[in-house]
Amino acid sequence: MKTLLATIVAGIAAAVCVPGLAQSDTASPGLPSSRITHTYEGEVVTVHPKEMVIAVSKGGEDDTIAYQYSKHTLFVDTDGNPIDVKMLTPGSPVAVQYTMDGDIRHVERIIAAPQSGTGGTTTSP
Repeated sequence: MKTLLATIVAGIAAAVCVPGLAQSDTASPGLPSSRITHTYEGEVVTVHPKEMVIAVSKGGEDDTIAYQYSKHTLFVDTDGNPIDVKMLTPGSPVAVQYTMDGDIRHVERIIAAPQSGTGGTTTSP
């Protein structure tokens, strides 16, 4: 009986110590995450680089949302090329991509669209 009990305890201890046998709430490296990316499109209201905050609105005062970004946030143009946050001025069209962790928004990417009348492709006959 003592041998059977020792074998069971050793088996449980091995299962707890061997990675992959115990359940975990964290995502495994290389496997898709269950995080959902949200996108908010609008125009820049203000940018505060020192505070790492950008406020974006869809056009009304009541729908302005302030986003706290981080040093890991990517600032890109519509082609995916990196841009400097200083290029974003009030009125600049942007799309803010973020994930939620409870009530906290994690801004992953801010995509700057060309201003009306600037950028874009022209073709000649």
